[in-house]
Amino acid sequence: MKRLFLPLIAAVVCALIFARAAGADTSPVPAASPNLATIMGRYTQALGGRDLLSKITTQVSVFSFTIAGHTMVVTTTTKAPTFYLQVVAPEGGGVKLTTGFNGKLAWLQDQSGVVHLLAGQRRAELITDAVAANSSEIFSDRWPTIVSLKPSETIDGKLYYVVNVAPKAGIPHDMLIDTHTFQPMMDRSVEPDATSISTVDAFGAGPLGELYPTSLTTTRSDGFPTITSTMRTVKDDVPVANSLFSPPASQGTETI
Repeated sequence: MKRLFLPLIAAVVCALIFARAAGADTSPVPAASPNLATIMGRYTQALGGRDLLSKITTQVSVFSFTIAGHTMVVTTTTKAPTFYLQVVAPEGGGVKLTTGFNGKLAWLQDQSGVVHLLAGQRRAELITDAVAANSSEIFSDRWPTIVSLKPSETIDGKLYYVVNVAPKAGIPHDMLIDTHTFQPMMDRSVEPDATSISTVDAFGAGPLGELYPTSLTTTRSDGFPTITSTMRTVKDDVPVANSLFSPPASQGTETI
């Protein structure tokens, strides 16, 4: 599942601004839970099928959300196996923050143009986002990822299969999968300072017919404002050079 809430996004939004739930479901509970292989197979099929998903080697998506009266635009570019670039900027232009992963280096370019090489927790968060955006839970050859089945959970009266996704050098997170449609309805990440939950409000179809979230709501346990992100556009198989994902030249580089 593409983790569109992104653990780094809270810090990104705050920097930009200050530089200038599911209802009750009465559906019957399945009599017995299927095994992990069955769940992941049905999950993959719900997204569009392994063959179709393997054809999406690059993707550019644009989402927007409003916070504290500011409309922010999030543009994410991915390329298999693990390349990732995300730009967050105010609507209409202005200061922006860019994060990227080229398969080795995780980096952030701040609003002043300085590039920061990420280490520790921040690097792990970005790797998690990058490999999830490239579906490593399905294509483990893209990035070493361990997938395991946890006990099912009932939230707001609805039962979900819980699949834990643990990417190498990343942060484990849970996908909560609808027991009837096998669509990924929530993504939950437990971090040292907060728990983040991203819930899909609505799905649509991507350019090749793949299942794609068109609206997501993200909540955090640390009191950060709830954010609802709405998809504007998504494009598949856009020509993208590998060099786009490497740290750009800047007036300074440091590790944080």
